[in-house]
Amino acid sequence: MKKQSTVILILIFITTNVVFSQQTNFRLAYEQAITINKVVNSLETPVNTGFKPILKKEIQKYINIDSVLYGYERETSFFKKHKKNWFYRKFLFENFIDVKTDDFNLSINPLLYLEKGNIENLPQKYSINTRGIEFQGSIGKKLSFYSNFFENQAFFRNYIDSIALERLVVPGQGASKTFNEKGHDFAMASGYLSFSPTKNINLQAGHDKHFVGEGYRSLLLSDNSFNYPFAKATINYKGFKYTALFTQFEDFTHVYYAYHTKKHGQFNYLSYSYKNIVELGFFEGIIYQTTDSVNLKKIPADFYIPVLGLQTV
Repeated sequence: MKKQSTVILILIFITTNVVFSQQTNFRLAYEQAITINKVVNSLETPVNTGFKPILKKEIQKYINIDSVLYGYERETSFFKKHKKNWFYRKFLFENFIDVKTDDFNLSINPLLYLEKGNIENLPQKYSINTRGIEFQGSIGKKLSFYSNFFENQAFFRNYIDSIALERLVVPGQGASKTFNEKGHDFAMASGYLSFSPTKNINLQAGHDKHFVGEGYRSLLLSDNSFNYPFAKATINYKGFKYTALFTQFEDFTHVYYAYHTKKHGQFNYLSYSYKNIVELGFFEGIIYQTTDSVNLKKIPADFYIPVLGLQTV
């Protein structure tokens, strides 16, 4: 077995105080999901986590999850050993730009990442160079927004490189262009608006991806795709949670910047959590091919009816 050696030269990921944006989602990150589930399992009030991302307010109303995720204790420990200056505060613990008023909040953060590595006895080296920016905030108490953008250049391991060259898409990321003969240049963006008219209802629209299950990879709805346009409605009532998701996918194959055939998906998910001991979920999904290389097809009317079981019948 060949050994891999990785050196992360720069890792600056702004950890943010996001209490004011409780209508926004937790990020789809496996390590973060483990931490969230550990907190949820200690609560007596049921919280459904089978369909992600989940709203921050679903957990924040029971416990200050920000202090767990974003390391306020680590901040205190860090500044016991280091002088508290502007650089450390802004690049490790605080929002880079922070605007707060009674009815409006906005935070802006740079996101930077640089990784280099190699595999023993192989001449190839791999690296990832990422620059990005993140915006998030809220208008009033019911409307929140989030957006980010990443620009990347990378030299991948062989098994990732071969897939990216064949499909012109980096797995889980965006369309790829050639960079320095053997490298890949690709971008990634996401964003959404989140509105909660009542404490039990949330409506979202934007460009992102979703996750089903509690494991490392999503069940039934792949998280290895590129971000896609979506509209979503979620209703919570005691231990029950119902989610209706409408999406548009694109079939990207072999031709960069060409027209891509579109597919529309409708997904319904009903779950019940019993004291956070067990969660039972019912999933239904259907995908319509709405365009091909020649024709634009009409979307069936029942696509817009968010009733679990209707498509199956």
